[in-house]
Amino acid sequence: MDLLMVAQPTGMWESILFWLESWVGNYAIAIILITLLIKIVLLPFDFLNKYITKKNGIKQAEMQPELTKIKERYAGNSDMVNKKTMELYKSKNYSIGGMCGIMLGYMAVTMVVFFTLLGALNNVSYYKMYTEYEAVSTAYHQEYDVAMNATDIGEYETIEAYATAKAGEKTIEVYDKAKTGFLWIKNIWRPDTSASPIMDYKTFSTNVDHLKDVEVPTEAEYNQVMDALMKSDQYSGWNGYYILCVLAALATFGSTYINTLIQKIKRKRNSTILQTAEQTNKGMNIIMPIIMGLFTLFYTASFGLYILTSSLFAMATSPIIGIFVDKIVAKNAKKELMKHKNSYDRNY
Repeated sequence: MDLLMVAQPTGMWESILFWLESWVGNYAIAIILITLLIKIVLLPFDFLNKYITKKNGIKQAEMQPELTKIKERYAGNSDMVNKKTMELYKSKNYSIGGMCGIMLGYMAVTMVVFFTLLGALNNVSYYKMYTEYEAVSTAYHQEYDVAMNATDIGEYETIEAYATAKAGEKTIEVYDKAKTGFLWIKNIWRPDTSASPIMDYKTFSTNVDHLKDVEVPTEAEYNQVMDALMKSDQYSGWNGYYILCVLAALATFGSTYINTLIQKIKRKRNSTILQTAEQTNKGMNIIMPIIMGLFTLFYTASFGLYILTSSLFAMATSPIIGIFVDKIVAKNAKKELMKHKNSYDRNY
């Protein structure tokens, strides 16, 4: 069967990934690099989000006694409570909408990057799966045709058996070069699980259907070409050992737990605000690792590398951002205090 030369995906993330791979020579390392680039670009937005949250948290703690008085004074009159609360917020220059807007904006950007990159890596995975088969199939048929003209078939009973064996050996050699392995993972375009690095026909045809203008081989053709690979000791076992799934879950837990731990350390200074944040983070400490673990489990190892790298980056940078945020907030608070002090001194 004549295979069609499938075109590379041309999306933004795909193009960046192909460019990085041409530079470093390995898709796994290219994925790690593109993840680091994304996280570095988003770092200022992460900083701004944490800064605004911290600043508004301090204001809310300062207003808490007055908010309590308003609720006690106008108990049973929700309209008046809301009115007086809004007046207090305005007098203190406290904006719930502004804080929520920044938080939602940062979350929206993060989610857009997450899902668009997921789609891009899926597209690249479909493309690489087909090109791997394309290379193996071409090698198989070329070697088979050459072997069919051999005069010495050795211990083989028929020329067809000899040609099939020689072609099978060639497919293993070519696949070794065509696939993208990384550390313990045999092929990053397959999940880091007990799944075989060599797809069965149903999985292959389903994935290749996502590509445009590509002719899917028949099941008989596919099985003939991939038979030696499917039976080989090297590629008949697991593609991975669920290591990415476990590491991604642990790294995600670590990144959220560190934030909770930092909040506990600061608890005496802002007990009400931090207790509320702690309750939120307790849920996040459970939910987010499960979600990231599942994404890593059900998608390719290529996306698992993105999740793991992102989580490790967050775990490393979150405390550092927190330190800088605290210093800037404290510096601004000191300036504000000196401003009021100077104003008071001029009046007297």
